[in-house]
Amino acid sequence: MIQIEESGLNFGEFQDCDVFKIEKSEFVLNNEGVKSCEFVWHDNEKQLIWFLEAKSSVPNPQNSKEKFDDYFQEIFEKLENSVVATSMGKLGKLNQVNEELSEPLLQLDWSTIGFKLVLVIPTAPNHVLPPLSEKLRSLFIRQVKLWGISISDIAVINEGMARNSGLLV
Repeated sequence: MIQIEESGLNFGEFQDCDVFKIEKSEFVLNNEGVKSCEFVWHDNEKQLIWFLEAKSSVPNPQNSKEKFDDYFQEIFEKLENSVVATSMGKLGKLNQVNEELSEPLLQLDWSTIGFKLVLVIPTAPNHVLPPLSEKLRSLFIRQVKLWGISISDIAVINEGMARNSGLLV
């Protein structure tokens, strides 16, 4: 069992074989410009693959719309690159990623499993989560169509929601 500490939160406890620490992947570390989320987790119970990014805060768009937009563009790139790299690894198209994925992750039937792309901001008040989620979702419109995932599976959540989702110790 492992725990992953990010942005003041302890994610887990997860079975080692259900987690891909993509942020520590040799593929990501050795390929400039490839960005990644913190980690990928297969939730056996709910049959979901979670792509998780955690940040301690978010820029206020009223102070700087540019910083706010850049922040969400960065989150988009991390999550999008992570889905593509992990999927290509699963398919054997990225050998280095394929070798880093556990056997249980490689054996999953990804055609029947759901994907969740989630940004966790621990202290974000509940009332700001819907507009933050909408901002993130607006960047994934094309991918939602291409990947066949639900727009509702892309979200910004806080510590309470992460805890209720079984993501935290």
